[in-house]
Amino acid sequence: MCSAHSLSRRLVLSAGFNAWLASSHTAQATLQDGTVVVLAVPTLMAALDAIASDFRNTTGIPVRVIYGPGSMLEAMLERGAEADVFFSDAPVWMDRAEAHDAIRPETRAAFLSDQLVLIVSRDRGPRNADLGDGMPLSRLLGGQGRLAVSDPRVSPGREAVASLKALGWWQGVERRTVAYDSPSEAMRAVEDGDAVLGLIPNAAIARSSAIKVVGVLPDGSHPSLVYPAVIAKQAGVKAAAFMTFLKGARASTVFERLGFTVQASSNRL
Repeated sequence: MCSAHSLSRRLVLSAGFNAWLASSHTAQATLQDGTVVVLAVPTLMAALDAIASDFRNTTGIPVRVIYGPGSMLEAMLERGAEADVFFSDAPVWMDRAEAHDAIRPETRAAFLSDQLVLIVSRDRGPRNADLGDGMPLSRLLGGQGRLAVSDPRVSPGREAVASLKALGWWQGVERRTVAYDSPSEAMRAVEDGDAVLGLIPNAAIARSSAIKVVGVLPDGSHPSLVYPAVIAKQAGVKAAAFMTFLKGARASTVFERLGFTVQASSNRL
């Protein structure tokens, strides 16, 4: 896809890996006291925090969510971390977890999707951009501006680069594109002025008042962005109840309010 020479990378292989492993030990103790433990990608944070609180108020069952990149969360499951539900941002991490017998594959479901949006800082940048009119994206970047995306080796950065290529913009912005470890890091680069534009999932901007969307990439220009969920191999008896709640009307309202699209039916993915 992109060589190290053609795409600047700021992929912080976070000192976070040991932190996630430490969290897994806490998760083991938490499972034993009846708490539902969820491993989820940060894009889902605003939604899952609200849904977990609602689930506890409704059922009396506490929920603890551990957030991190899908690759790290899958690695935790491989290493035996006890968890109830794994909520990823790409089927590839589900596939790996299934290959390592770390999940219950019959429970895999994809009921959330998202759109790729072009973002700018609220107090700078263009007011709007018609991304389907053939206008070179490089023109929006100006003379020295950079475009922030997440890691193009995995979703959603992979879909962002695919879209840039499909729309004929990649050649003009390749050397001005900077890849960050996650959509939230790419968004922060735009907030801080390190990048003029960002290309990230719509739901990733839910907690930022400093960002505005100036365009939505055409759905047909990239593979669909989906968020598959699954019950983990070592899940407790309350995992199924939480998965059912995630697919219910109250959770759907939260997901939609924060920019996700809820699928009418959940398919295995």
